[in-house]
Amino acid sequence: MKKSNTDYRKTGLVTIFTGVGLAAFDYYGLKTNIVFGIGLLVMFIGVGQIIAGYVYPNQPDEINTAVENFEKK
Repeated sequence: MKKSNTDYRKTGLVTIFTGVGLAAFDYYGLKTNIVFGIGLLVMFIGVGQIIAGYVYPNQPDEINTAVENFEKK
């Protein structure tokens, strides 16, 4: 299985601010709770992506550094 070249930290940050934008649009503009809830959901998906980016690094440099730090212990 080939690893994707996606940086989950970067996509997570974009997803978080998309969710914040949706929530702010609803809170200040539409005044409904539906889009606000969707914005919070999208925001927390972005938080999960950022956490996944740190737990499962996919860049060769990060993997090599993690392995070298582990071997030093």
